[in-house]
Amino acid sequence: MKLLSWIILLPIAALIIVFAVVNRELTTLSLWPLPFEVDLPVFSVIFGGTLVGVLWGGVAAWSAAGTTRAKARERAREIQRLSDENRRLKGQVEAFEKEVRERNREAAKAVADNSSSDSETKAITASSPS
Repeated sequence: MKLLSWIILLPIAALIIVFAVVNRELTTLSLWPLPFEVDLPVFSVIFGGTLVGVLWGGVAAWSAAGTTRAKARERAREIQRLSDENRRLKGQVEAFEKEVRERNREAAKAVADNSSSDSETKAITASSPS
C-alpha cells in the first residue's frame, strides 16, 4: 500500500513542480475592495486558490457531516445502554438457572426421601401381623 501511494504521488509531485517552474511569470492580484495590489507568480495564485478551495470544501464537508456524527454518538450511547442491559439480564438468567438447579436438587432429595419412607412403610406393613 505504501509503495502504491509512492507510485501515485511521485508523478503528481513532478507535475506540480514542472507546472510551478513553467508558470513563473508575474501577475497582478487585486484585493478588491481594498486598495491593494500584489504581484505574484501565476503558480502561486493558482496554488493559493486551490488551497482556499480545498479548505473551504473541507469545512463544508465537516459541517455537512455534523448530523451523521451526532447520530453516530447517539447510536454509540444506545449500544452501550443495550450492552449494559444485556449484561444485567445475563446475570439475572444465571441467578434464575442457579435457583432452578437448587430447587431441582431439593425436589430430587424430597422424592428420594419420600420413596425411601414409602418403602419403609410398606416393609413395616408387610411384616406386621394382621
